[in-house]
Amino acid sequence: FRLFKMPAQGKANGKSKAKPIAGGASDGEKYVNVQEMWKKELSEKDGDNQLAWYSKALDYWKASEASVNGVLGGFQEVSPADLQETHEFLKEVRQEIVPYGTELCIDCGCGIGRVAVAVLVNLFDKVDLMEPCANLMDKAKEDVPVSKLGEVILDSLQNFHPKFQSYDCIFIQWATLYLTDEHLVDCWKRCKDGLKDGGIIFLKENITRNGRFHIDKEDSSITRCDSQYKELFQLAGLELLAEKDQVVWPDDLFPVKMYVLR
Repeated sequence: FRLFKMPAQGKANGKSKAKPIAGGASDGEKYVNVQEMWKKELSEKDGDNQLAWYSKALDYWKASEASVNGVLGGFQEVSPADLQETHEFLKEVRQEIVPYGTELCIDCGCGIGRVAVAVLVNLFDKVDLMEPCANLMDKAKEDVPVSKLGEVILDSLQNFHPKFQSYDCIFIQWATLYLTDEHLVDCWKRCKDGLKDGGIIFLKENITRNGRFHIDKEDSSITRCDSQYKELFQLAGLELLAEKDQVVWPDDLFPVKMYVLR
């Protein structure tokens, strides 16, 4: 998982909130702001669907091994702590913040079903799976218990159109970094409509701590800073109910943060 590798980051500027968010790329390219970056990165892409931006990520993951080590880019040792803190926060949210239902959850970008098997099947009656890579989805379908397996959707997050008020929880981890800002906002608007009354969107994603974004040119992904995510939440009309950092995590990897939205 390429975006685990964190480049050197400078200290955050306390006044940066009032300034455009700048960023850089894995090849050393610099961007004055996120608008310049998207204009540059998408200017030579294929049409309105920006197919070339997404094809790099698909090609990268299609070539990955269908194992925990494969989907975590060689960092399989982080999986137990990641799963534990996800499970604990989901339970804490249900008990103390919003008593979301337990009938149906979807794991968006489920990979091999790592989170679905270890966490989601223990909290929900049924778990739908969505994943664009068939090699990873095949493994997920094998490992998720038949009694818990719901609908299987072989597609990407930017194409997700949930049925109206169908989910108690839409779970998204390490998938939004592959979407353009425009597609991400549109996706979240559809996700909001796809929630049952009292339902939540649970987002877990890499972030930067220096107030800048980082582009990985190899797989066309963006690691955003916390303020970028919160701006996009607002654009999508989402309410931020809770947020929490992943505590047990290597210092040399991008920090990870959890957000609960509706």
